[in-house]
Amino acid sequence: MSSRRWSALADDSIRIELAFEGGQIIAAMVSTATADAVERAVTAGAGGTIELETADGRITVVVPRIVYLKRYTKGAQPGFLAAS
Repeated sequence: MSSRRWSALADDSIRIELAFEGGQIIAAMVSTATADAVERAVTAGAGGTIELETADGRITVVVPRIVYLKRYTKGAQPGFLAAS
């Protein structure tokens, strides 16, 4: 069952980063639907928690503690490119 979940996530996944009060940052690969849900919750100033199904497992975060959300474009790889 986990391999089925993994393949579904891998086919429709996007990288996000969440920064929290206090400076902690987490990065995760999530489905675009999950990224949309987190973005809606943060934008709305929602209270409570939200669960993220990630490639590495489930993460529960406290929405009011999120300082920012960074959403990468599909296929984008964070990092630097070497100049030739």
